Amino acid sequence: MRCIDDVHYDPAMVAAAALHLSSKVEEKELDMDGLVFLFYHMVNGSVDNLYPGGMKFDVLKKSFITVENIMQRMLEFTLKYNIAHQFLVPFLNVLLQRAKEIDGFLESMSTTCMKFMSDFYTSRMCLNYKPEDIAIACIDTALHFHGFVQHLKMLHPWHEGFSVDLTEEKVKEMKQNLLSLYKDKFKVRPSADLEEISSPEENPIP
Repeated sequence: MRCIDDVHYDPAMVAAAALHLSSKVEEKELDMDGLVFLFYHMVNGSVDNLYPGGMKFDVLKKSFITVENIMQRMLEFTLKYNIAHQFLVPFLNVLLQRAKEIDGFLESMSTTCMKFMSDFYTSRMCLNYKPEDIAIACIDTALHFHGFVQHLKMLHPWHEGFSVDLTEEKVKEMKQNLLSLYKDKFKVRPSADLEEISSPEENPIP
């Protein structure tokens, strides 16, 4: 769930509500009571003294419903969104046609791009850009990070035509925002494993 303010919610309750809400969109709706039991057990290690109809259970379920309703309002009741990750494969397939002679291109790019995009979504700045534009910025950053750009021999930006109103200035802005996440390594997800990047100034990427 994207954070848009400084209000704090119980993370387990948010996770349970998000899972239940997403199940309404993509799958058969998950049982709410079952999710309450599951996440309570994950947090507390047991479900002792928790049973349907009990005061503790009723309070948890009411909180569950409240958090889910807050989520829906934040999403303006639009429950299905595209995310940048959905554009990674088609965009990389286009680049792959120009990168057939680069050893390990697809593997390196796929891993790095996924990490960049996942980190981008940990910041509220992801709310300011379209998902396809985020994907383009992350891929372009990865191309420079691995030094692949010079081998692609492109006369025009590789992403030309992929996004109607995306400008080079906007791509540069997003790339700078992405790299700013690595100024403080403690702010980056541990799984990012990109300690070489510390800041745009120390690792200039066009």
